[in-house]
Amino acid sequence: MKSATDHRGTRQSRILGSRACIPLMALVFLVAALFPCAQASAANYPWDQVNSDGFGIGTPADNNSVLDLAVCEGRLYACTENGATGGQVWRYDGGSEWTQVNVSGFGVAVPANNFAAHTLAAFEGRLYCSTWNTTDGLQVWRYDGGTDWTQVNLNGFGIAVPNHNQRSDAMIVFEGSLYAATANGWDGCQVWQYDGGTDWTQVNVSGFGIAANWDIWSLVEFEEQLYAGTRNNDGCQVWRFEGGTDWTQVNDDGFGVATPGDNYAVHDMAVSDGELFATARNNEGARVWRYDGGTDWTRVNDNGFGISAPEHNYDIWGMIDFEGSLYTGTANGDDGCQVWRYGGGTDWTQVNDDGFGIDPPEDNWAVHCFAGYEGKLYAGTLNDEDGGQVWATKVPGSMTWYLAEGSTGANEYGSFETWILVQNPGDEAAAV
Repeated sequence: MKSATDHRGTRQSRILGSRACIPLMALVFLVAALFPCAQASAANYPWDQVNSDGFGIGTPADNNSVLDLAVCEGRLYACTENGATGGQVWRYDGGSEWTQVNVSGFGVAVPANNFAAHTLAAFEGRLYCSTWNTTDGLQVWRYDGGTDWTQVNLNGFGIAVPNHNQRSDAMIVFEGSLYAATANGWDGCQVWQYDGGTDWTQVNVSGFGIAANWDIWSLVEFEEQLYAGTRNNDGCQVWRFEGGTDWTQVNDDGFGVATPGDNYAVHDMAVSDGELFATARNNEGARVWRYDGGTDWTRVNDNGFGISAPEHNYDIWGMIDFEGSLYTGTANGDDGCQVWRYGGGTDWTQVNDDGFGIDPPEDNWAVHCFAGYEGKLYAGTLNDEDGGQVWATKVPGSMTWYLAEGSTGANEYGSFETWILVQNPGDEAAAV
């Protein structure tokens, strides 16, 4: 198992607790008075790999991708692509230990037909997983415990040619129902609502009435409404659910850039600090957009996050709000995947080493998914050489501190002065 590069700086702690420090304390208060906050900047977060490559199977590279992560009933699960034996689902047991909780490919007659356990969702206390199956059509399975699962849809949702619905890139629970969105290059993408048993109801017109909308890569709830983001080579689109089979487009094609087809896929969406964000795949460098209402969006990053070769970060496959901050994970086959934290405006900070510091970093060429679990941020990678990896970090404490100023002064009861202990338990030097 490969480990991240160790970024250990000098541990510094400074205690301000004696009257000999009063002049320095006055300086601290002066800084606090002049600047509303003192910001401590940190380098990359400390990440640890928490699985064996490819989950330690006989040929780890067969599990070449960690396609999704989800928490259900207090446990973390991961699902993989495996074209040799069929997609797998794993449950995290702590440390670097995981247990496979399905029969590869879910035990279908030809397991490799379900070559990816593709998307996970927790619904009514049960874990659901959709498969990628180009032969029979996508399947949705419900976890029953042990390694037992029950299929809860007809192949491809029972359309006339089931394998036109080859996979579901997004599932979500919205207003008490489970929804799954499909990739369908023949009829146009579809959204299905689960009715129980093996029954589902389609709740959109295929492709939203546009055949070029052939995939829905993301679903998100925002302000009690459901949004879907499409792949469309003429320009990606975002649609809002109005009920029945009615949807309203809420962006201009490709977010209104001069050549809309340059922004050709909304690979993920997330809500952070009360605002909706969407990613756009672009061969000149991935973009992030913030929704302003109506059909208006504002771009909030530089191409590819402003790296020296922005086209290397051509896509963002994972995005999550974790502990009040927005994080994205890139696809970058040249330098290795990157994780970026949003700082407002168009400011972003990279918080991992390229490829999580493995050698060579480009083997971890994409972050495909995130999850928050037990106070840590988890990321799943695509790695065709060694097998998919899962990395975790404990996000450092707040980057912004607000310091009180002044003293109560002296009176007949004595006096009260403000004293501050500044201590840095982390491995990186902090500047105040």
